[in-house]
Amino acid sequence: MGIGVVMRDEHGELLVSLCAQKRIVTSPLVAEFQALWCAMQLCADLNLSKVVFEGDALSVIKAVNDTEASWEWHGQLVENIKGILKNRSNWTVTHTYRECNSVAHFLAKSSLLVNEETIWIEEDPIGIQYYVQKDKDVTVEEE
Repeated sequence: MGIGVVMRDEHGELLVSLCAQKRIVTSPLVAEFQALWCAMQLCADLNLSKVVFEGDALSVIKAVNDTEASWEWHGQLVENIKGILKNRSNWTVTHTYRECNSVAHFLAKSSLLVNEETIWIEEDPIGIQYYVQKDKDVTVEEE
């Protein structure tokens, strides 16, 4: 299984993208948590102070925004993510529809073709611009 992470500016332009294989992850739900964790680590490494994390897995978004402790089998992942969010008041996690998240899905599929985590900063992976524009078009239609 693989994960895809996308960082965009407020206009939807691609800033950073990442894909990575997660060989021991067999659950799509855990892959979504791993992608969020990876995105948060990347933002922390880049010292970003105001970030909106978007994901299309509603159960993940609800779990990390829930004030109650998670006792699910993936609860430690949830609590680790909550711990990061607790110390960063300008970081939020929100739901977006899958139609607005095609870049991340493209990267997740592409991760199966790489042997190690790959990060692109201020450059685009081959074939991604179609999905960037597609996500921007869907976002404009929703407004």
